This record gives sequence, structure tokens and C-alpha cells, in this order.
Amino acid sequence: MCRKLVYLISFALVLGLAGYVHAAEADIEIPSVGYPKPILDGVMDDVWLLSTEQVMTLFTGEEPTSPEDCSASWWALWDEEYLYVLVDVTDEALVQDSDPSQGWQDDRVEIFIDGDNAKDDAPDGKNDYQYNFRWNHGEVETPVEWYFRATPHPSGSSLEGVEYGVATTDSGFLVEARMPWSTMTGEAPYEDQLIGINVMIDDDDDGGAEDTQFQWFTETTTPHVPSLWGTAVLVPGGGEPWLYVSIPKPADGDMLEDTWVNLSWKPGGRAVSHDVYIGDNFDDVNDGAESTFQGNQVATFLVVGFPGFPFPDGLVPGTTYYWRIDEVNDTEPNSPWKGPVWSFSIPPKTAYNPDPSDGAELVSPAVMLSWTPGFGAKLHTVYFGDNFDEVDNAAGGLPQGTANYTPGTLKMAETYYWRVDEFDVYRHV
Repeated sequence: MCRKLVYLISFALVLGLAGYVHAAEADIEIPSVGYPKPILDGVMDDVWLLSTEQVMTLFTGEEPTSPEDCSASWWALWDEEYLYVLVDVTDEALVQDSDPSQGWQDDRVEIFIDGDNAKDDAPDGKNDYQYNFRWNHGEVETPVEWYFRATPHPSGSSLEGVEYGVATTDSGFLVEARMPWSTMTGEAPYEDQLIGINVMIDDDDDGGAEDTQFQWFTETTTPHVPSLWGTAVLVPGGGEPWLYVSIPKPADGDMLEDTWVNLSWKPGGRAVSHDVYIGDNFDDVNDGAESTFQGNQVATFLVVGFPGFPFPDGLVPGTTYYWRIDEVNDTEPNSPWKGPVWSFSIPPKTAYNPDPSDGAELVSPAVMLSWTPGFGAKLHTVYFGDNFDEVDNAAGGLPQGTANYTPGTLKMAETYYWRVDEFDVYRHV
């Protein structure tokens, strides 16, 4: 890999989640939703009637003069991908005059989630969250998040995939939000699962500091304590079943450091069997080319990359594979239900993801070079200099075990080149 060194970039650490711990008996039931799904447009659709209204009656601060001054109710639903929450706020004086970082001083909805219902006395840095959705004259802002995860997780930060709609109503404002399970718990939800939950609204009637906090479960001035939140159980609900395949494993776009994989998926609600397509060309898989069809099967998993299975010689490093599952039920006139095309990749044997990136500019003279090792690489040899041809043709360097290299103090306004050769236990790449 020959890289031209010119710019220093930065990247953000992605934070992760832990698993489930079952706790006490549930305070509410949250039903599942089939199809149609809630539309996040700030309007309460009929699908929300599958859920039970939860009235918020507990408050701290100034007592509201009437329900029109400040009151609220909320509803919740779930499916295999999201937790949905709708909060309908009654407020005759809507105010937004604070910086978003001080959003609790204005009119705002806050949703608290304890992903494993551990009921700790403080946020655990794993899967306890506070999502804040501020009213802003009906405009959608980036939600504010507290309690970032403390460990890496490939799905991203807990705001990854969060969507919501907000609308000003005749009596106040309404927020609809959906939070992905992939960032709240890192796993697909299941019936009878317990989660911790609380919903709160902040109310400001006259500008400046907030006047009242209304809460569903906790009458406290310290609402950030998971042990004080309620407990919800996920239960079966209503609506038409989702007919299409979902929840692929590995997740769409994942990078796998192996030459085989066990593909699995959640079947559609009326599927009897599954048509499986796999290949290394997106269009072929999307079009259902004969070369990509692996057969029809009842099982919801398939091994790939072993003798006797698709790609029996193993998956090839440096290759992206595409796969698709169509749901089949011969008694249904609309069958098969074509699924989306998902992908996963096997990393190349050569080094990749150089930092600084190729062609980068304004690099610190004290830069440390780094890269992602190639698949199976154990040793790395670095060649560095200010002449492209010399770096490109260099040989005989000393291998090292770490995936970084500090070339020493560099000259300003100079272009440098670098190359990394990878070695596994068998050969030089």
C-alpha cells in the first residue's frame, strides 16, 4: 500500500452496550406493532391505539394552574427494530429561549430507557439513556443524548438511527420518536423482555428557568436515577404481520474477519420457506440471477464458506458479498415477498484505512501513522520517504508487530509517501 501523506483527520470513538438483566414485575405493558408502522410526523395515527395511554401526574417545581397550563400523556409500541414513543403535551404557553445544551429550561420531552432493567442507582454507562426532544416552533432538531455508552459497539452511538417528529398542536405540542434496539441493547427484542422506562416533560411558561417538571413514574428532583424509573414488559400486540425478512445477522455492511459465516434472519410473518440468493455482485443478487440462487429452504440460517455449502472453498479476503432472502408462501397470491439486498465484507490482506488518509493535507510534523492490519496479518513493514518511486520500490525493511509508525519530526510544506507491507504466517502480502 503506497500512500501520499498530506492531511490529518480525526475520528470519533463508537460506544457500545451490554446485555439484559431481568428485574422486577412490570408497571406497564408495551404491545408490539405489526403493519402499518407509526409515521413520525407529529400526528397521532390510529396505530397508537394499540397501546394504553399513560397519564403523567407527578410533578416537581411550580404546581400547574390547570391541565391547560401543563399536562401530558404518552404511549409506546415496539417491533423487531425500534421502540416507539409518542408524547402529547398540553401547554398553553410554549417557550424556547435557551441554548439547546440547556434545553431543560424550555419546553421539552425527555425519555429515559434502562435497556437491561438493572435498576442501578446511577447510569451504568452501558445501556441507560436519556433522550431529549425539545420543542422548537415545530422544527426538528438533533436530539440531545446523555449517558453515552462506555464500551465500543459496531452499531454506533445511541443516537445512531434515532428519528422523531415534532408538531405544534392547538393545545401544545406532540413528539413521536423511535429508538433502535441496536443502540439501546445491541440485540433484537423479544416478548416478555423487561426494560426500565420513564417519561418526563419540562415546562417553561415565561422564559428563563423552567417552572415545572412533569413525570410519569418518579416524583423526584433527581430523575436520572434508573432505580427510580418504571418497568415495562414487551408483549404481543396487533396489526398486520410484517411480511418481509428482517434483522440480518451479520448486520448489513458488517466487516467479518473470517472466511466463513453463518447467515441468519428473522422471517416474515407469513413465510413458510425462504429463497436464498448470495453472490459478489449487487446487481446479480438484486435481479435474482440464476448463479446467485442457493435454493429454497425452511431454516432461517445458512452456513457459507464451508465444503458442502455455498462458496465451499471459503470466502475471499478483500471481497464484498451480497445476499437476499425472499419470503415464500405458496398459499398467498402476493408471495414471494422480495427482501432487501444486504452485504458483508471480508477485509483485504493488504493494510487499509490509513491515518492520515491518502492525500491528506496540513499534517502535524509529529504525526504518528496508523492503519488497519490486513486480514490475518501478523507483522508489518513500513517504508517512508519523500520520493514516491523510492518508497514504491523499497524492499528489505524490518517487520514490526504494531500497526502504527512514527517517522520522526517532519518538515513543513513537504509531501511524504508511505507504504505498508503485510505478512501473515505463510507469506508476504
